[in-house]
Amino acid sequence: MPRIIENRATDAITLAQAQEALASRAFNPADEDSLDHAAQLLARLAADRGFLGDLMVAQLRDRHRDMAVESGYGPQAIVLSPLRNGCFLRANIWPSEQESCFHASGAKSFVYGVPHDHNFSFLTAGYFGPGYQSDYYEYD
Repeated sequence: MPRIIENRATDAITLAQAQEALASRAFNPADEDSLDHAAQLLARLAADRGFLGDLMVAQLRDRHRDMAVESGYGPQAIVLSPLRNGCFLRANIWPSEQESCFHASGAKSFVYGVPHDHNFSFLTAGYFGPGYQSDYYEYD
């Protein structure tokens, strides 16, 4: 179930700095110190307001080269780092119902309205836009 973790970050860090800091210790979502460490790093990365756009432009520019991290996710998920010490970074783009890509591809292409679960724990930070809503359920 979701919970809100206070953002105490006061300065931005680069993607490379976030990757290095996360890789320096294993992520254990059951450990409060580990969880807080990762959450504050993620908040600091999100404070770098230019990194994601710059990364996306570079990936589009270099898409014909074999430089990108392989991803088993759909086109709206951008893998930002490889799995190291039990965690990795990715950025997800969730278009609104008003956007042309949503109309062209449909809600199910983005897993909107499709019940699903995750077999891993994750942290999120809002980077751009109004955020997203989810309904949460428990099952046996």
